[in-house]
Amino acid sequence: MRLFMAPNSFLPRTIAAASLAASFWILGAPGLAQSVVINEINPDPADKMKPTEFIEFHNPGAAAVDISGWVLDDAVDFVFPAGTTIPAGGYAVVAANPAVFQTAYGFAPLGPWTGNLSNQGERIRLRTGAGVLVDEVNYGAGFPWPTAAFGGGASMELIHPSLDNDLGGSWRAANPAPTSPPLIPASTSGWKYKLGTAEASTPVDAWRQWDYDDSTGWTTAPLPIGFGDIDGNAANTDVATTIASGTLM
Repeated sequence: MRLFMAPNSFLPRTIAAASLAASFWILGAPGLAQSVVINEINPDPADKMKPTEFIEFHNPGAAAVDISGWVLDDAVDFVFPAGTTIPAGGYAVVAANPAVFQTAYGFAPLGPWTGNLSNQGERIRLRTGAGVLVDEVNYGAGFPWPTAAFGGGASMELIHPSLDNDLGGSWRAANPAPTSPPLIPASTSGWKYKLGTAEASTPVDAWRQWDYDDSTGWTTAPLPIGFGDIDGNAANTDVATTIASGTLM
């Protein structure tokens, strides 16, 4: 089975995952509600004359989170001011130099912080005002961490908020624009799949690119997507979107 994932509501971002069975295209990914996560880091901008370093935080949960008095420490130090709230599914950005950041990206972030993000990698910690650790990333500057995020003009972004963001394989290089959604959103709606016995695009990796147009030949449907009953229990429904048996054989 080959899985091609392209969440419609967050286009043009597309993600692929592969398996080993027959050849059809299907979209989907699990999502788990959780607390605020460190979601995107820009430690090494391409233009060394413009200090646009930033750290982005994402709230993947269904309720707003008040982060007043929360603290960034270790690599950089910053205290979130009173009244700071991240809405459900929303983002907050802290920048090294808010004025330079706003000129580059068009909106005002929080900040500035004290300290520096090392281009060689180091630890970023997010704590509550009471000192409880909320999230921690000890990022690196080489593989398996995204190498394009170090001097190549890209930031690095967490693929999905349920992944362990202390692992380099959980991150990908991203366009250097913060407050973008996770590469694989937690929502079960708005996904697309493509049926067929040939590659999903020409060239074969075109559908994985940021600017891929999936408006033709892809079907929108809610997750999970499959051939019907999976666990042998006819009393429940294993999939929300059923593909007719034999469609691709």
